[in-house]
Formats: sequence, C-alpha cells, structure tokens
Amino acid sequence: MWQLVILRWDSFVLSIGSVLYGIQLYVYPNILQDYKVYQVIREMFDHKIIGAIFIVLGILKLVGIVLNNKTIKVLAIRGLLFVWLLFMVAFVITPPPNTVWIMAFMSFMLGLGIIIREE
Repeated sequence: MWQLVILRWDSFVLSIGSVLYGIQLYVYPNILQDYKVYQVIREMFDHKIIGAIFIVLGILKLVGIVLNNKTIKVLAIRGLLFVWLLFMVAFVITPPPNTVWIMAFMSFMLGLGIIIREE
C-alpha cells in the first residue's frame, strides 16, 4: 500500500485536497455567500452542488487509483481539471484582486502533470 501511495503521491494529494475543499464548500455555505472572491462561482452553482462535485470527483479518483481502473482515473482527473480551471478563471476575473486563483492554478497544474505521467 505504501508503495502505491509513493508512486501516486500527486494523485492522492489532488484527490484528497479536492475532497476536503468540497467538504468545506458543502458544509459552510457562508464561504460562497460571504467571500467576494467567490462571486462568479456563487452565481453559477449552489454551495452543495459544487461541493458535491469536488467530493465525488476526488473520491472517484481515489477509487480509480486503488482499483487501478484507468477509465475511472481518466474521467475523474479530467473532471477535476475542469472544475479547478473553472475556479481559477473565476478567481482571476472576480474583483477585488486576490491570490486564491494561485491555489486553483497549482491544483490545475498538479492535475495536468498527473495526466501527462499516467497516459
């Protein structure tokens, strides 16, 4: 098991981080409602929907890794890339200037690296 964790470290970090991020959005609606940086996201999604998307995609990626199922891994990582890219763009275009987009950018780039190495 530890060998799997070491070999797929980036995938575990992105998956677990996405699940935790989704849980925060799902459990604490005030994050989307009160923080200005989430204005664009708030207009597109309910906190429960976007939180659940992060949670489901992160868990799917973990399941794909553990079962070594290429189809699940490919679908999950592409879904995660999409939502992290969506968040990054939303954070960049939403005033006031902020640094949160950098976190989304790092998550997106981590996911891109995973795709490059796994395919």
